Amino acid sequence: MYFQTQQRPTIKQNLLRKIGQIKIENYHLGIVERDGKFGYFLKPGWHPSLNRWHERLIAIFPIKTRTISPVLKIQSSDGYTFRVRISVEFTFDPSRAIKNKRIEAVSLALNRDLDNALRQMVLRSVDYSLLKYAGGYSGEQLLSGNIRGLLTRNIRQHLQTVHSDMGLLIRPPQGVIIENISPPASFCANHHKNYIRQQAIEQLQNNPDTAFQVLLLEILEKQPNYVSLNGANSNMLLQIINEVFSSNGNHKKREGGAQPIIIDHNSRY
Repeated sequence: MYFQTQQRPTIKQNLLRKIGQIKIENYHLGIVERDGKFGYFLKPGWHPSLNRWHERLIAIFPIKTRTISPVLKIQSSDGYTFRVRISVEFTFDPSRAIKNKRIEAVSLALNRDLDNALRQMVLRSVDYSLLKYAGGYSGEQLLSGNIRGLLTRNIRQHLQTVHSDMGLLIRPPQGVIIENISPPASFCANHHKNYIRQQAIEQLQNNPDTAFQVLLLEILEKQPNYVSLNGANSNMLLQIINEVFSSNGNHKKREGGAQPIIIDHNSRY
């Protein structure tokens, strides 16, 4: 059996071509100039021949999906700089532009560096919308799935509002996707400390008698001189503290300046 990958033109189609009729393929747009200025668009399909004295077909413009995936920086409300990778899919169809933007849309479509021009246009809007909508959230909130979904919807709505008048349309429903939000190392370190502190609070709820010892460890950890014993037995550290504070309290300052303070970072108190 013989299969053709492309349908041959019919006799009627060949005849239409011979008499000067114009065919615009699917997902393309014809741009016609009249008396040296933009005249009108030709949608996909067959069209009568143009007036050779006043009109000419100056471009057949492809309507295709374009994608940008920039990595941008945003600052959270608590001062951390996050890196955000966001993907935006859009189409540009100058025939969808509103009447008073149509000439501008045609000029853009005829730009020799169209892809870069569209990329810069969308990139500026994405950057602006991220700063506008994400700057009010803390670092902890930015990593929340709910906040990410809210940011995605707000960015999509902003892009659609700003660019739809020019015929630039965001693809629904997944035209905007926040692929990744990367926190800085300083945020991760503080997040770990907060996690350890939360674990300590939970331990306090179950062992209220150790509240003073835990508070002391929290204070000592902030001092400039200490030795970290990773993996040390927390019971041993607490025993040492208990022995110190169970004495008569008449402690003389040691000579030779500040002494190292021993802290166990891995202890859950």
